[in-house]
Amino acid sequence: MKKKNILFASVFIAIFFALLLFSYKDNFKEYLLNDNLEILDEIDRLLLPVYSQNITEADFNNLKEMVKGDRYASHEVSEMIMLAKYKEYSHIGHRLGFVYEHVQTGETPICPGHLLAHYYVFLKHGENDLALENLEHAESDIGKWKNKMDKKNEFDYSSDFDLIIFHLSKIKNGDNIISEEKIETLSEIACG
Repeated sequence: MKKKNILFASVFIAIFFALLLFSYKDNFKEYLLNDNLEILDEIDRLLLPVYSQNITEADFNNLKEMVKGDRYASHEVSEMIMLAKYKEYSHIGHRLGFVYEHVQTGETPICPGHLLAHYYVFLKHGENDLALENLEHAESDIGKWKNKMDKKNEFDYSSDFDLIIFHLSKIKNGDNIISEEKIETLSEIACG
């Protein structure tokens, strides 16, 4: 009986540690970034050059190196570098905020409105691949965003949802003309 209990306890402990290791491995990148004060400080350092509209592609070198192990943050930094090339300062500010939130919480913001805004911005500058990538993400994120907004239940987001659907439909019909004001409106839609 004693051997059975020891065997049972040993198997239980082995399973527990295997599950713990599996969970740790799957979330390893998130743990590395979560509460990483160096990254948050670097993002804070970049805010002044962004808001004084004096930021260059090279200003992102440190941040790019710091987040290279995280797919989401690394991708966002790559797009910020491209936005800096075209002096799209407000959009850089948004993306810095997303990376800050991601590093601080470990969660990836779901922002189809921002993605659509960036679709138009990249299209305007002839960066068609980046534009299409943002469009694809906006299309794939709209359902997740709607579900998350339903769960939050903080405010009526239906007009934002309708605006996103309107622009997705417009784009599918080949209409890519939009004013800077409407791009800004899309970028101000709350993230989920």
